[in-house]
Amino acid sequence: MRNLLPLAIAAAITAVSFAPTFASESGTKTERGSHDGTKSKRGSHDGMEHGEMKTPEGVNEAEAKGKINTIDADAGIVNVTHEPVEALGWPTMTMDLPVTRRVDLSTVKPGTDVTFKLKKGRDKTFRIIAITPAE
Repeated sequence: MRNLLPLAIAAAITAVSFAPTFASESGTKTERGSHDGTKSKRGSHDGMEHGEMKTPEGVNEAEAKGKINTIDADAGIVNVTHEPVEALGWPTMTMDLPVTRRVDLSTVKPGTDVTFKLKKGRDKTFRIIAITPAE
């Protein structure tokens, strides 16, 4: 019985250590709109199938076209369904994208076709730095 106590303690520690990992991988984050019409954490890509999508090394800016689905001006997030972004190796997808403070979100509304410019920040996150209604 004495030999089982250290094993039981190690098993409990392991289970507690991995619980947050499994929770975040299960797509259970439920804060805001996401890619598939459900709710997810701000800017999250949880639950999206990206396949072998990989942004080319050294590419820090790109332009894209898409349609605005939702706007959360307070959070600085736009949910957009965009066409493929070849410069970044991104396929067509719907995603929450953060916007910089300089972006005037009053020029667009849900349902608007837009052209926007993305730039990678120091934290490696792409943000919308400019957005205009498509012509």
